[in-house]
Amino acid sequence: MDERGRIPDLDALQRALRPCRRCVVAGIRVESMPVVSGGRDADAILVGQAPGIREAENLTPFSGPAGRRLREWLAPAGLGDEESFYGRLYIAAVVRCFPGKRPGGGSDIRPSPAMVRECVPWLRRELELVRAPLVLSVGTLALEELAPGVRLDDAVGAELTLADGRPLLALPHPSGASPWPHLPGNRDRLERALRMVAERLGP
Repeated sequence: MDERGRIPDLDALQRALRPCRRCVVAGIRVESMPVVSGGRDADAILVGQAPGIREAENLTPFSGPAGRRLREWLAPAGLGDEESFYGRLYIAAVVRCFPGKRPGGGSDIRPSPAMVRECVPWLRRELELVRAPLVLSVGTLALEELAPGVRLDDAVGAELTLADGRPLLALPHPSGASPWPHLPGNRDRLERALRMVAERLGP
């Protein structure tokens, strides 16, 4: 077992995670320090892919345009403002450091399998330590980790179940560069998924 699986509590995990340089030691390029956010009493755990360039600068998850769009989506669940979003959600990710931009300054690099292997034990231990009753995945990489083999098209708008019995609701990535919400049938899937989140977390 990776030693991170034996970290005794959330405070100890976050203290160990913030200075983590495992990828750097392994020769994997990253362009930020780890991004950490959330407390043990969260109403839900939200699992994203990796920080973006804005998050790399201020070490706050979903603080750029994608985060604003995500909060707009989640407003019916009472998560549309920053205070509620950061206060009620434990925000985790498959990868905690910004992996960088594609050549030419385009979209963010998708974390490599090597980066995921180095980083994902943090997430797995967080899921054990944070006993929030609901888990939300954002984007394909988070879904691949939490529900291997399930396609985003099939997951969004359906209720999945984690191995520990908790419900998992999947959302697409809120990046403006993602075509997913605009493809045929996907708007209905997204709206159904957001209603399900609101039913679980709304006022």
